[in-house]
Amino acid sequence: MKKRFSMTAGALGVFLAAFAMTGCHHGSHHDSEPPLPDPSMGVGTDGNVLTGDPVTVYTFYATDITAKYGQLTPVFGDLLAVPAEAQGQDSLPAPVAWHYVLPAEVFQDRSLKFPLEEEFILKNGSKTVTETMLIGEPGGNAAGVDPLVLFQWHIYNNGEEKFGVPLPPLAGIDLRVIEAWHLLTAGNVKVPGAGVHVAVFDTQVDFRHEDLASRKYENTAVADPGNIRNQPGPALEELEEDCEDIHGTAVAGLIAADGNNGAGGTGIAFGAAITSYLLNEDEIMGDKSFHKGIQGYYGDDDEFPVYGDNDDDGDDDDDDKDIDPDFDSFSFVDEDPEETYRIKQALDANMTEMFRLSGDRKDTDIINMSLGFDYLTYNSPETWSLLDGLRDKGISLFKAMGNEYEDTESNIIDEEYDKYTGLERQFNMNSPLERHPYVITVGAVNALGAKSSYSSCSAGLWIAGLGGEEGYTGSVTDSAALVSTLSSYDPSLYDDLDEGTPFRNMPGTAYYTAKMNGTSAATPTISGVAALVVSAKPDITVPQMRYVLARTARNDEVLPTLTVPSQETFIAEIGENANFGWQTNGAGMRHSSFYGFGLADAAGAVQLAFGCADDEGCLKRAALPKQYIAEEVSCSYEDPETRKGVICSVSGLKDSAGSPLTNELEVDALTVNLAGYGFALEEQTAPACVGLNEEESSREFRKGVVNANNVTQSFMTHSATQAKSMLKPYYAAWDYYGVNAWRDVAPEDNPLEIPAADFYLEKVSGDTVFTVTIRSQCRLKAEDLSRTARVTVYGY
Repeated sequence: MKKRFSMTAGALGVFLAAFAMTGCHHGSHHDSEPPLPDPSMGVGTDGNVLTGDPVTVYTFYATDITAKYGQLTPVFGDLLAVPAEAQGQDSLPAPVAWHYVLPAEVFQDRSLKFPLEEEFILKNGSKTVTETMLIGEPGGNAAGVDPLVLFQWHIYNNGEEKFGVPLPPLAGIDLRVIEAWHLLTAGNVKVPGAGVHVAVFDTQVDFRHEDLASRKYENTAVADPGNIRNQPGPALEELEEDCEDIHGTAVAGLIAADGNNGAGGTGIAFGAAITSYLLNEDEIMGDKSFHKGIQGYYGDDDEFPVYGDNDDDGDDDDDDKDIDPDFDSFSFVDEDPEETYRIKQALDANMTEMFRLSGDRKDTDIINMSLGFDYLTYNSPETWSLLDGLRDKGISLFKAMGNEYEDTESNIIDEEYDKYTGLERQFNMNSPLERHPYVITVGAVNALGAKSSYSSCSAGLWIAGLGGEEGYTGSVTDSAALVSTLSSYDPSLYDDLDEGTPFRNMPGTAYYTAKMNGTSAATPTISGVAALVVSAKPDITVPQMRYVLARTARNDEVLPTLTVPSQETFIAEIGENANFGWQTNGAGMRHSSFYGFGLADAAGAVQLAFGCADDEGCLKRAALPKQYIAEEVSCSYEDPETRKGVICSVSGLKDSAGSPLTNELEVDALTVNLAGYGFALEEQTAPACVGLNEEESSREFRKGVVNANNVTQSFMTHSATQAKSMLKPYYAAWDYYGVNAWRDVAPEDNPLEIPAADFYLEKVSGDTVFTVTIRSQCRLKAEDLSRTARVTVYGY
């Protein structure tokens, strides 16, 4: 007999009453008494089989009960008052209560399939009765399993293909969320993320959505004059005009969609509170909002107009028909320096306001930023200072790394370089939000366990989450995207991204999407994991959060699918490394610019957070790191004749008072200032470098400075390690203007601090020499770098 998880009809009245236990076995009788009825059972509506929170099972006339998958333990309690409607039913005994749990161990090999047919064996003397219950049946809410959790492979991936895509998820490629939930339950945290506050910087979150209505949080004591906090979700007319406005809603759902309401899916930290902060992108960018400020929505970036003349023929003509004719330059700086400056100021103002509203630890534990302005490289001391403040207050900020790995159409790439496909194309260390060493940047892994095709790389990349690919398109190469909240409106009323897909044909999917992808999706999966970590350790600091994630991440030695192919690390035609793949540094930490320290492990992170006091590295990061700067610089040319490569030795670590570092320092973060590179204004022969001979006010001069290929590569190492850090990959676009600036700014006032995570936990000393190499297709000026290069180390 199959039943859903509900009370049997005959036991309903008794279920309303409480129970008493006198022992493990109940209902014994003497031979002279009539035989007992067949044993039966009912199941309460409490608990959650996915989190390990016990579900109460009630038995009648049973002396014992066992289950095929789960564990049952008897509950001992006091006799409680019996409701009036249940009194007088002497023919029914008080039920015996048991706690039913699916232990974490049964999930570990990822062979458990849902809906799960659980068999309960009830015994009464010689009588045995089997009851079959369905756990996780689509459309039901059996024992805390919301119906769309079955599609959320980022939470539990058993390899089942549910999306109609030809490439099914690879079993085990998930964030080990269920094991983390069980650890929290064992630690007396019954609702994952309860009490944790997450700020979502994005388009506005639709709190009218059934899975987000209970998650809204707002501190009205803090004034919001700019009306950017918890603004109403997009109106239907807005979605009809631009369905991208649902982006913030999808992000919020991955973090904290309600896991106890029987609807939709479940957020990783489904008890966390969400505050929505609106990025006023349209007002900031004006007619330059071609990328919408959002990292990795649905589909390719090809749909967005691109900034002009990338045929690299030196004229202003739009020879490439894919280029938007309304723009005459790839670079903001090239096209309109004054407009670039205005955008920078507006960005700073909007960010400052969001940081002001969310910058109190009692209101914000985590900030999620699934956004980016990919083509605007700038420095902002004000933003940098605000980010310092978040670190000091213990507020962890998670930032999407970007989706431009092979984005060649929107970059100036010379024809001779365009043949090198499969290389990092976009340099995503543009703003202080990507470059600050304590912003935790997030890359994306797909359901097959490899870097998502779009996911950008970086020497500062910290951790990888799950972002999937594009989902169902009908292509033979399709693999799954992520399932999350969509909108509170019927998707048939606007441009439904899931229309016609197998997912939309399933019941209960109307207000959800199976097309959420990008580092936009990967970042909230990590913010959700971080919220679980905060559940385990509410006073966690930002250095501790980074440590917990890095120490427990799964690298290529744990997940071989994360291997970086050799063709993506070495360019045979020129005999140079495009990146360094996976490296093990002197502290035993393994890092890659593709994955950071690896794919996050929620269970490992929660366990380490619980045990932080017993881990020396975690414990000492309760304090803020010390900061030292090395500014003793000596630069020389790799080849004095061509002068297209400069090697700088940087040493002499000193604190802010000028005192040298006398002991070993364990690296917690490290940055390199590359802003001081400059080009010779004579003897330039490469086509893209000729403009450097022009007047500094001319368009040709600016174009030469910002050309993507002027600086082809930058990397560094130091004297106490074999590890190298690829600061700027070969042929990646770099919209930065160095010493040859369109505005009269001294390099020391316009730093370009690039974080290098490869050296995490290594030891450095006052004698350590850092070696920075910069290569270019144009002649460089070594003396500029000698004046401005520096290395900053934060450590313990």
